[in-house]
Amino acid sequence: THPRAEGAFRFVEGYDVSAVAVVGLLGEPNLEQLVQLKPDLIIGTLSAGTQDQFETLSAIAPTVVYNAGRPVVEYHRSLAEAAGALDAYEALMADYEARLAALREGVAPISDDLVVSLLAFNPNAGQIEIGEGPYTLIFRGAGIQQPEPQVNFESADEGVRRYWISLEQLPEH
Repeated sequence: THPRAEGAFRFVEGYDVSAVAVVGLLGEPNLEQLVQLKPDLIIGTLSAGTQDQFETLSAIAPTVVYNAGRPVVEYHRSLAEAAGALDAYEALMADYEARLAALREGVAPISDDLVVSLLAFNPNAGQIEIGEGPYTLIFRGAGIQQPEPQVNFESADEGVRRYWISLEQLPEH
C-alpha cells in the first residue's frame, strides 16, 4: 500500500480487493509475510526500494521491478515475459498500435496546430508527465504536441517521468 493512502490500496474504487493481502508499505515490504504467502511472482517499483530489497525479494520469488526511467512499454513487456503472458502482451500491443493509428488519423487534420498539456492537480501544485510515460507515448504516437517546457525538460534525477510546477508556472504549460 502507499503510505499516503492510510493503509489502503490506491486506485481500487469499484473493485473487490478483500482477498488481496496487504504486505506492507511501498518500499517497506513485510518479508516474513511474503515468504508465508509463497508468491509465484513479485512486482514492485525500483524507486520504492533498494538493490538489496530486490535481491531479497528475488530469493522469495521471481521479481519484476518497474524503473520509472524505463519506457512503460518495455516494462509491460518484461512483466508479460515474467508472467508467461507474452502472447497476450503482443495481442494487446497490436490492438494498441491499431487504435493509435486511428487516433493519429483522426487528429491529423489538426495536429500541426494542436498542443496539449497533460496536467494532474493536487491542492499544492500541478504535476506534469514527461518522458516515456503512458500518456506522453500516446500523445507522441498520435502526433500531438506538448508545450515546449514539457518536451525539453531535463532532470538531475535519472528516470524522472513527472515534475511539479507552481501555479505561477501554469501559463507556460
